[in-house]
Amino acid sequence: MSIFFLITGFVMYIAYHEKVESEGFHYWDFIKRRYARMLPLHWFALAWYAPFIAYNYRTIVNDYNFWQNKSGEINLILGIALTPFLMQSWVFSLCYWNSVCWSLSCQLGYYFCFPWLTRKLNAQLASVEEQIDVSIAKDSENQSHETQVFEAMQKKCRTYMWYAYHASYMAPLGLMGVMNSPVFRNVWRDENFKSRAHVVVTALDNDLDGMRAYFCGRAWFPVRIPLFFMGMLLGAMRVRLARHGVNQQTERKWAKFTDYYSLCFASWLIACIVASGLVQDSKNIRIFNEFFLTAPCAFWLYGLTVASKSYTVRALKNPVMRAIGTWSFAMYLLQFPLYTSWAALEYDTMRVFPACDRESPEVKVWADCFHNFDSDSVPPNVVVIVFLFFLTLFSFLVHHAVEKPGTRLMNRLASRRAAAQK
Repeated sequence: MSIFFLITGFVMYIAYHEKVESEGFHYWDFIKRRYARMLPLHWFALAWYAPFIAYNYRTIVNDYNFWQNKSGEINLILGIALTPFLMQSWVFSLCYWNSVCWSLSCQLGYYFCFPWLTRKLNAQLASVEEQIDVSIAKDSENQSHETQVFEAMQKKCRTYMWYAYHASYMAPLGLMGVMNSPVFRNVWRDENFKSRAHVVVTALDNDLDGMRAYFCGRAWFPVRIPLFFMGMLLGAMRVRLARHGVNQQTERKWAKFTDYYSLCFASWLIACIVASGLVQDSKNIRIFNEFFLTAPCAFWLYGLTVASKSYTVRALKNPVMRAIGTWSFAMYLLQFPLYTSWAALEYDTMRVFPACDRESPEVKVWADCFHNFDSDSVPPNVVVIVFLFFLTLFSFLVHHAVEKPGTRLMNRLASRRAAAQK
């Protein structure tokens, strides 16, 4: 999800960097419009998934909840209550009510901070630009004042980006380290609670600790703010480049970079998919991709907006790719409800969270709990190509039947309410 957080910061800054400074900008109107964009499809996915959560609730509490202590169920209930409003990850609740919406919860936290962050960034860049302008003006031999100011500002933005990049992986990894430390685990574990006090008694408990730390570290929005901020800095660089103008040499340079990087990145992703299928515990692969590949991906994103004639941009402008991009939000949110429904049909039961024997030697990692170890059942036989076909079809239908009309309706309601208050 890191690249989508980058894109969010990038697009939001370009779209709003001037609006947030105007008198006509209203903070709560901005928040309402962000909600209006996300909630219709989010609520549809929750409604689809809700029967599975209700039917499997007790099993989730006993066997799947990451917080295995006396207050664990309270945290789960709080997460379920906050999920419709996309605030569940703010309280470290890793509930299973369409769990992919953790990223929306993270984004919403950023949206609440965005106007303030944008004003601070604008003020900082204006101050730096003024200092650079004065220092260059003192150079009597300067023949290209505007170009030098532009290049110095771009260099300064790149410096800030490196600071944000280092913070973007150190903050979540630091939180993971704290939450996975023996001290933290001993604090939150309740003494004599199902014999899990002060020690890790099974391989599954150890893996649950690691997975809890991983999901909390990637989903808690304060530690992901630096990543969004990287996107905002990219947006600031792109705005200045647009004002300065893009020459052919610059466009050719970025076209070459984006095409080479696209080829390398695609090859790397294929290798990671293969490795994840071969390695039982693939957390480290996911962690590397999510937290350390953000810098090259950031410049790749920047290059895509500059090199309009690169092969990568041409491929992305293909009508099929543009259509998939339009439905991608629906595809993302509907993947779990569709997969779970598929599994329920194959199992011929709503109990898609099978009871997990924590003491079984076969259950070594958290993912093992999702396999049904009843000898009469097997994991759902989801054929990937067929699943993607149905996911795309459902996403197309839901995009036009729910997402678009729902967003328009919520925007109209927000506008009427704002007009009534005036």
